[in-house]
Amino acid sequence: MLMRRLTLIVISLAAMLGAVAQTSTYDEYSIKAHRYFGFEEWATAGALYSILISERPEAVDNYSHAIVAAGMLGDTLQQVNITHLALTNRLNIDSLFTYTERTSFEVGQTSLYEDYLLLVRADTPWLARVINGYLLRYYSYRAYGPGIVEYSTRMLEGAPFDERFMLSLARGYLLCGDTSRAIDIYLKVIELNPSNYRALLYVGNYYRQFTDPASRSAARAYLQAAYRINPTPYIEEALRQLQ
Repeated sequence: MLMRRLTLIVISLAAMLGAVAQTSTYDEYSIKAHRYFGFEEWATAGALYSILISERPEAVDNYSHAIVAAGMLGDTLQQVNITHLALTNRLNIDSLFTYTERTSFEVGQTSLYEDYLLLVRADTPWLARVINGYLLRYYSYRAYGPGIVEYSTRMLEGAPFDERFMLSLARGYLLCGDTSRAIDIYLKVIELNPSNYRALLYVGNYYRQFTDPASRSAARAYLQAAYRINPTPYIEEALRQLQ
């Protein structure tokens, strides 16, 4: 029923476009599409965006709005079809995901973007690593520990010594309340790169909370290394307290 309704809307709008082609412009129909989108008339907005895509296949904003409109209708098949069309038209996939993220956030439907990424990953496995990166960025923005751990781990499978993903994994463990595993990751980062300021600072502060001589000695060593990289008043005071 939904597909029939969308088809009828597209046919009607296409006829209308043809009838007034001499007096109307692409920009005018773009304004109308955005207006329907703003009024949450998802079916009509989606149909208009589909027509606009056919007119200007390079305009990424039309794809993102069409994807979100379809998502608001629960039409996952249409979301997949629009994505395939974008790929066929050689649209930059990073731009497509970035614009779709922005559009879904604008309508207050952040989970729609997450669902869309998972949908496309299942449909196009060859894009899995790219999409995993965007899912990691999404979960990092939401500060969702389990998601950060899962997708940092996935990204590390293809780049096991990438400091960015290791630091992300450590943050994920911290958000999950697993400080011990986070410290293990930070120590591995320091082993790979003794000048990683973020890891040095966190490990130094971690050991600073304990009062035994071994922990205080470790705290001084890591914080001194961090201070040599970035001599901030905060680290200077922390070292003074450890004397």
